[in-house]
Amino acid sequence: MFLKQVNPTPEQRKIFFLNPNQPTLLSGRAGSGKTTTAILRAKQLINFYKRQGLEPRVGFFVFNNTLKNYLEPLANIYLQGANFEVWVIDKWCKNFLETRGLLNYIIADESLCKFCLKQAIEAIKLSSRNPRLINYLGYDFL
Repeated sequence: MFLKQVNPTPEQRKIFFLNPNQPTLLSGRAGSGKTTTAILRAKQLINFYKRQGLEPRVGFFVFNNTLKNYLEPLANIYLQGANFEVWVIDKWCKNFLETRGLLNYIIADESLCKFCLKQAIEAIKLSSRNPRLINYLGYDFL
């Protein structure tokens, strides 16, 4: 399972030069190059941070196990030696809540949801070696 030699499109190249301290969300139709772009972007970010003497962590969040099982071997090949994880988003959310003892709570009030999310972000920022707030989720993945 290999990515063929890729000549990125102008749209894909734009993604490579986005701010390295901002999250990247890729969306598009099936076969549009999202996975290829994600791996190439991750490789670029890993190199960017390694040049600064850092050991970055990369997180890929996907919607199902099929994509996880497709992406993991590709990432192993193209991100050799990198610290990365591939998560199915609902399992990551469940793990996040479970490790904080919040899995069995039901929060119906929107303002309470926002409060809990802000608390979660602060907890992650405090527990991270190199804290960076990424969008509204707050994990220290690229």
